[in-house]
Amino acid sequence: MSDGPSPDRRPVNVGSARLFVEALLLILLWVAGFVAGTPAVLLAIGWNAAIWVASIDGLAFAGVDPGQLVPLSTVFATAAAVAPYLLIELVAYVLGAMSAVFASRALSRYRAGDTRRRPVFRAVALLLVGAAALIVLAALVEDRLTPLLLAG
Repeated sequence: MSDGPSPDRRPVNVGSARLFVEALLLILLWVAGFVAGTPAVLLAIGWNAAIWVASIDGLAFAGVDPGQLVPLSTVFATAAAVAPYLLIELVAYVLGAMSAVFASRALSRYRAGDTRRRPVFRAVALLLVGAAALIVLAALVEDRLTPLLLAG
């Protein structure tokens, strides 16, 4: 009898919850980029980076008594284990933010019916599709690959 699901037989909702959170963050980032532009996007991505650092710190020092030294190799190994997920997520957020800024600028610069709007909105759509695909990939990597890297 076990105390819970084993790491290789986790419930499906773990990955879908991560996907939901990452998709929600992408939507919020898009809205911030559309409404407030590049400064809001930089602030949001910077905040997310701070959360990443706290997560790496929490993983590296999990189970360590306060005041006990942790080998630097443990910190580097932890950072290397989460790096694939973080890089994919970062690219997804940058693509999403770019699409928001492009859409906002196109609406403010070009009047309705202007033929220059169409290629901009085509690019916005492609960037959003790419960002959404990368968010799905990031959730899969975080759910499946990262635990394997942390365990081994």
